[in-house]
Amino acid sequence: MPHLNETHARLLIIGSEVINGFIADTNSQFISSQLFQSGIPLKEIRVIPDDKKSITGVLKEWVKTGDLIITTGGLGPTDDDLTVDILCKLMEVNAVFSKKSMVRVRKVIERYKTSGSEFMQASFEQRLYRQCRIPENATALPNPAGLAPGIFIPEYRIISLPGFPLEIRGIWPYAEKKIRENLKSHFLSAKFNIWGVIEGMIYESIKFPEEITVGNHSLPWGNQLFIKTAPENKENFLKISSKIKKKFSPYILENPILAWIDYLKKNKLTFGTVESCTGGFAAKLLTDIPGVSDIFLGSVVSYDNSIKTRMIGVKEITLETWGAVSRETAREMAAGGCRKLGSDIAISITGIAGPSGGTKEKPAGTVYYGIFDKKQNVSYTGYAYFPLGRERFRNAAVHFIFLALYQRYVYYGDENKWINSEAGKNFMMGNNVDL
Repeated sequence: MPHLNETHARLLIIGSEVINGFIADTNSQFISSQLFQSGIPLKEIRVIPDDKKSITGVLKEWVKTGDLIITTGGLGPTDDDLTVDILCKLMEVNAVFSKKSMVRVRKVIERYKTSGSEFMQASFEQRLYRQCRIPENATALPNPAGLAPGIFIPEYRIISLPGFPLEIRGIWPYAEKKIRENLKSHFLSAKFNIWGVIEGMIYESIKFPEEITVGNHSLPWGNQLFIKTAPENKENFLKISSKIKKKFSPYILENPILAWIDYLKKNKLTFGTVESCTGGFAAKLLTDIPGVSDIFLGSVVSYDNSIKTRMIGVKEITLETWGAVSRETAREMAAGGCRKLGSDIAISITGIAGPSGGTKEKPAGTVYYGIFDKKQNVSYTGYAYFPLGRERFRNAAVHFIFLALYQRYVYYGDENKWINSEAGKNFMMGNNVDL
């Protein structure tokens, strides 16, 4: 078996539904990024169907390398969930049941029986318990989001995870602990989510030394920056990391929507949205997050002007004078939404998604925002320009306003500090600010 410093990782995505194109493979992206942050090089990713011969062949090949092997899929209750059986045969061991997983399954069965479900037959119970199996030489990794535990086999450096992305994310902290205990990092790495800053601005603002490898990936509005280097370059690595944080501090956070929800919960505030050009996309992203009902009251999609006036209370004279896509309309939409929804804070988004519908003064990609704070009795309006096509426009437009909310209420806190900052000017005057 190779020395720890020579060990790489290999990722096996098991699932006929993936290879046939029925679902997108998001697990590769998540696991790859996590390994990168741990300093573990990922040597190979393979996607194969739920086929015993294919799975066995890849595992036999990879076990010989001594590399860390991570598999996803094949740990469920159906007949084509083959991973546990194949692992047991490969290592010539028996399958045993994880006691903690059995307790979880038992509770599920009891709930089904209490509800009088017609599906709760003996054969179905056996299928549920089937998910609790692990090889006898393995350690069960807790799965807070599902029934099948993750599997860690130290002798062969194998980690097997379910296929559902939410379950993988729930198990990952336990899997990562095992990885850190059994493998040494090959390199130093860091990831920075820099929201609202285009790629050119980052590279213009920071000069990266030759020994620092740099890469980036687009965010819905902004860039995810990756840097890595050899361990002996730690001093320069820390200096560059510090420069990035200092230069882009108001823009660096994991996710502005999550940060905003966290702020509202901590301060016991409620929130609502009034959307036109984004068609409820802001509300959709909010309601994708469990527990958001504690703070999110609802949304009005006021696509037509008649909805803006009748339901939200935008004045007809405002629409006639300034148009639906204007600061004045955005301000009245946010204030009216706050009143109608009964929220403490409300935002509005009104713009032209395109590709048609724009004018010389207001081309496609133009968007105006309103923020109304009922408790403080203040309102703000903002402007941005995203000539990116409808889908990218909506993504950028929604994340732009949540970034502004984070900066105003969380990062700066104080209204005057935010208004006088580059971030505040960026929101109020437009998104083309040279940082």
